[in-house]
Order: sequence, then C-alpha cells, then structure tokens
Amino acid sequence: MKIFPFLVLIFFVVSCNKEKIDPSESNDDSGEEMQMDDPLEEEYPKDSVDFEYPNEEEEADSLDMPDLSNFQRFLIGKGSHSSVSVVRFFTGNEMNFNAVFDESAIYDLASSNQSDINKLYGFSDCGNFHHTNSARFGWRWYQEELQIFAYCYSNGQRNMEYITSVDLGKEYQYSIKKDRGQYIFSVNNQSTTMDRGCSGNGRSYYLFPYFGGTETAPHDITIHIQEI
Repeated sequence: MKIFPFLVLIFFVVSCNKEKIDPSESNDDSGEEMQMDDPLEEEYPKDSVDFEYPNEEEEADSLDMPDLSNFQRFLIGKGSHSSVSVVRFFTGNEMNFNAVFDESAIYDLASSNQSDINKLYGFSDCGNFHHTNSARFGWRWYQEELQIFAYCYSNGQRNMEYITSVDLGKEYQYSIKKDRGQYIFSVNNQSTTMDRGCSGNGRSYYLFPYFGGTETAPHDITIHIQEI
C-alpha cells in the first residue's frame, strides 16, 4: 500500500512532461506581437526608401547657373513671407538690376492661391507707404513657367500686368523707370508701362523679395539679385 502514492507521483510527472510545448513552435499571439516590436529597420530598411531629400549642392548643380559671386542672395525661409526685415532708403528715378531664379522657385500650393503674385524687387514712391504708391516686379510659378509681372500701387489702387516668362538658372536684366505720370517696366527686351499715382521723389525705400499673396513659402526659396 505504501507503493501506491509513489506510483501516483511518477504518473503525474510523466503527464506534465508530455504537455510541455517547444517555444519555437508556439503560435501564442503575445509572442508574435513581441516580434513586431523589434526594430523597424528589418521591415522598412533605411536604404529602401522611395525618395531622397534633395541635397542643396546637387540641386544647384542641376542648373547651369551663371557666376553669382557679385550677386546678393535673398532667402525666403519655409513658412515665411519676407526675405529681409531691414529698411533701406531709395533715391533716384530709375532702378536697374539683374536677377536669377533657381529651382527653388518651383512650388505647388495645391489651391487657387497658386495664381497669387509674389514680389521680386522695387521701391515705394513719393515718400508714401508702398500700399499707397510703389512700383516693383512680381513673379509666380504658374502653368509650369516662371511669370514676371509689373506690380504697382497708384494712390492706393493695386495694378498688375504680365510682362514675360523667364528661364530658371538664367540671368535677366530688370528696369523700372519713373517717366512723368507712368512707370516703364523692362525685362531684357520686353517692356510695359503702368500709371504712376504721384509726382516727385520724397523719401522712398526698397521693396525686397517677398512670398505671397496669402500663403507663406512652402519651402526655402532663393533669389539672387545684382544692382547695376
């Protein structure tokens, strides 16, 4: 009778060993979830992404850019309107400069604001605030081309007129001339006139590159300008 409890103990141990499961064959959900928590590099390796962020030097080299050593570089940062926050006074009856746009001038706002006109360079007039009297060039990337406009305020009335389209990476000469009751805008050999709403000079100031319109720059935009 004393042997019986011993036999029962042996039977219990053998039964437990038969029920053990090899962890390598487990279908336990928690085990699969732990494997999914492993580093994602295995499933999404860094070397297999579908695109690369552009390198600024490589992007610049993709255009045959002119010598810009004597140009001033204006940067409109992503999410900004303005390139410069200083005041510089302008005197004279004429402004002449060269300008070069690179590939950063290409943008897609995915809205009707794509047709808004950005600002290139110009001046306020007759000592007035520029939303009263001013003359400057405007630009926009529209219908797959970079379009240049004459852009003015005449006694508070805003006026604009398309002049021409320019190529990226090429130098163009721009000119705004006060001529009695009008401004003469020229881009290389293309010219147009706009009404001037005041006379005389007064204390005027430069109007620097500006993005907008309504929206801010969707990415960094660089414009090179050389006064002549």
